[in-house]
Amino acid sequence: MITLLENEPLQFKVFFTLMIYSGFRRGEMLGLEWKDVDFDNNIISIRRTSNYLKKLEHTLIQRKQNVHKEHLNFQIQLWNC
Repeated sequence: MITLLENEPLQFKVFFTLMIYSGFRRGEMLGLEWKDVDFDNNIISIRRTSNYLKKLEHTLIQRKQNVHKEHLNFQIQLWNC
């Protein structure tokens, strides 16, 4: 799967590599903001989800209730895409 990303733009490499190795769901990935990434402590926190509702033509952003359960301690190698 990772080899399929070799010729893709960096933003897609990072998105799908993180999704594959973290197990984050699509809505969790789309809800990520830079303030959720702690580079000093190598932690990504999932604080919200983002889902597009086709019927309403609207993006719904919901805050996560159990934020303390949704952390990923990442290794720097993950970012060497």
